[in-house]
Amino acid sequence: MGSGRGRRADLRRIKVVDFYAETTVYMLAICVLASLGAAFLGYNLFRWLDRGRSQTAQTVPLAVVPVMILGPLTLLLGYGLFRINFLYPIRLDSNAWQAFQACLVPAAILFACSGLLVIVIRQVRQELFFWRQKTFVTVSKAMGLSGDYALRRLVIGKSVVEAWGKCLPWVFGELIIVEVVFNAPGVGYAVWNFAKMRQFESMGLPMILLAGMYLVMAFAIGRLNKWLGVKLASYA
Repeated sequence: MGSGRGRRADLRRIKVVDFYAETTVYMLAICVLASLGAAFLGYNLFRWLDRGRSQTAQTVPLAVVPVMILGPLTLLLGYGLFRINFLYPIRLDSNAWQAFQACLVPAAILFACSGLLVIVIRQVRQELFFWRQKTFVTVSKAMGLSGDYALRRLVIGKSVVEAWGKCLPWVFGELIIVEVVFNAPGVGYAVWNFAKMRQFESMGLPMILLAGMYLVMAFAIGRLNKWLGVKLASYA
């Protein structure tokens, strides 16, 4: 009898941790998509402004706002102006689409406050300035061809990978704060919640999941950097 209750408790604990992991994965995935979108928009904006030739990425007038400022401000403005509650509203029995929708606003705050938004845009400007000076772009223009397609892939791909490489520790550091501020039941929230309740024996699995996610993303970024290095060598 006791073993049956123990098994049920273990299954429920696994279900809860799985739900926490799903929330965090959604938030990180949205940040990756937002990085690609910001790189694409930044590339087209800088091409239109044609400022990549004379300026470096360091002059882009953007700043990173801490989560502890932007998060509560978003909650207050959303509810005060539009009567929208951005606190995480879903439960364990919510479906995947509801969980994904609930992650949109917290993920947007994470994207902005982790430095990803600023670094992606600065990298786009820097990479555009660097690659548009290369021979293949000059030759394409001389032949009356547009090197824009190849240049766009180079700039966006390199910028996103470089930005994630620089910001990954900040992303995971701010992730815990974002999940706590928005009451988002992610892995970081689970670690904080168990620590708050002094349930140290329950902290192990969420901490392992969080560290595992970090290591997987760090490995993926490293492999992408290596692959891009080989790919870009043909253009250099």
